Amino acid sequence: MKTVLAITMLFATLLVITSPHACAQQVSSIVITIGSDGIVYVEINGTVEVGVNSFECPVEPISATIEVLMDSEVAPAIYYNNSILVVSNDNRSARITYIANVTFENGRASFYYNSMREATLIVPPNILLLPENLTIMDAYLRDNRLFLRFKGPSTISFVVTEEADGQTLKPPSAPPTIIPAPLIGVEVALYVAIAVAAVVAIVAMKKKRGSRLATYLDEVDKAIIERLRKHGGEALQGLLYRELGLPKATVWRHVKKLEKMGYVSIERIGRDNKVRLLK
Repeated sequence: MKTVLAITMLFATLLVITSPHACAQQVSSIVITIGSDGIVYVEINGTVEVGVNSFECPVEPISATIEVLMDSEVAPAIYYNNSILVVSNDNRSARITYIANVTFENGRASFYYNSMREATLIVPPNILLLPENLTIMDAYLRDNRLFLRFKGPSTISFVVTEEADGQTLKPPSAPPTIIPAPLIGVEVALYVAIAVAAVVAIVAMKKKRGSRLATYLDEVDKAIIERLRKHGGEALQGLLYRELGLPKATVWRHVKKLEKMGYVSIERIGRDNKVRLLK
């Protein structure tokens, strides 16, 4: 099985190198949405042509969360060398979504945007941005969320200050149309964004580090921790999703989130994972 997979990957890689269609020029938009719980969603929209199409991931993904839709139908794909390879028999529209691999340290979350392509970053009101070397091309507010049109590469860090009514913002099902507000220019929008960030920063500085970390935990995270405590501090992942009654992908996403936050460790046991509570 491993030999067959290796041959398949080698064949796909050769096609990417030699095929004129295997390039990243089909991308029409990149939308990155930071949820109010600190989870980062990435959406890539574009088109595919006949043959092997390669989409470079602008942010490192959690591979288990990658989903490819071609003309609204789920399609198989290969994740290899930070690129998503999609095979198509005709020209079609494509939409790729995944959850970004975010690092958590000292109450700060970070991810690296490695592309020079233009992208849209959507930020809810309870997120304080701490970007590095970010080239902002446009900024405005819509539905109490900050929209930034930017170019990378850049390390984008942020902190979660408090939950917005306990709700997690999800990425839009389609890329938003970037329409600059007609009454304010880019400079005014940036000043507004900086002023909002300053107010949020003052509030955030008054919070204790422990309470700030706690805002990352939603109800599913807390339920997983409670189940682990019930089973003596460790349990198989299969047991967790059966007891919680949640899809495997949902449990896996939250377990990986807890691992990155230092709450749990994951150990491969046969065809399952053992999740062990660390604190």
